[in-house]
Parts: sequence; structure tokens; C-alpha cells
Amino acid sequence: MDCLDLSKCDTNVVRPWHDRIRPWEPEHSEARNGDGEDEERGIGLIGGIEKRDIQIVSYDSHWPEQYQTHATLAGAALGHAALRIEHIGSTSVPTLAAKPIIDILIVVRDSSDEVAYLPKLEEAGYQLRAREPDFHEHRMFRTPDQGVHIHVLSNGSTEVERMLIFRERLWRNPGGPLALRGDEA
Repeated sequence: MDCLDLSKCDTNVVRPWHDRIRPWEPEHSEARNGDGEDEERGIGLIGGIEKRDIQIVSYDSHWPEQYQTHATLAGAALGHAALRIEHIGSTSVPTLAAKPIIDILIVVRDSSDEVAYLPKLEEAGYQLRAREPDFHEHRMFRTPDQGVHIHVLSNGSTEVERMLIFRERLWRNPGGPLALRGDEA
């Protein structure tokens, strides 16, 4: 269930995308066609689960510059295919402690039409990490150093608005109950 007005959401239900995703396995995919094509396309988490230490760090004033660098690079690679590019996630909120990963939202006409953007993002150096056709046709790319995640969604997706509403709420109340606290890291 999508919750567009986060003030009315149970925050235990509104989870980041990575809490929902799992590696593709045939038994988890009743809607798949069973011909092996989905496995070849890499539905779900591409490359399997990776063990990483998750650290929350104090706000870094370089995060907006890092966002701008990658937004410019991805925007140049995609040209008119990118309808909107936004800095999302906790690194987009000034003064907020966060995981040191820059999250970028790129809105395209139709994220299921990978031919329109996937080769261009890969050529720019981003790696496809997640393909979720059953969740708003979400695609996630990242840099090889894993410091930037690019989320690609379709224009008109309710998930785009949910991400932006969440960011706006954090901007208005960076010390609120949804905030990560660097002094607890």
C-alpha cells in the first residue's frame, strides 16, 4: 500500500526500498513466465546480497556537490530521456546525519523501457543493481564504489511523489522522529 501523505502513515510500514527487495528466485516469482528470461534479465537484486557495514555519519557539506556532479553526469548521459532529477534521501537534508550514500531520483517517461536509458547510464559508469518490475518498474543503479545510488522511476509513479514528500517532510523537520541521529551512530 502506498502512503502519499506521510503524516498519516505508520512509519513502521513505510520502509526504504532496500527493505522490500530480495534476490530473484523462481519460488518468489509467481507472476514470472517461467521460460528463464527473467533470470537472464536479472529481476530483483542484481549480483546477489552483499554484506556491508552501515554507518550513520554527521552531515557532510560536500554531499550537495557530490549530488550535483552525478546529476550533471547522468543528465548529460540521458539528455531528454531524463524528465526530472532530484537529490533524495537523508543526504539531501542539510544538517541531517545519514548513511554516506547519495541517493538520486531520475524520472523517465517509462522506466520499463530500459533501452531508453539503461545503456546510457551504464556507459556513464553506473551499474544496474536492482530491477523491480512489480514495484513501480523501479530500477536502481550505483557507482562502482557504491557511494551513489540512482533510482529510476516512471513519470506519474506514486513512488516518485512518496519519495519527494518524505524528503520535504525531513527538510521541514530535520530533527524529527524520522531523522537519523549521528550521535547515536
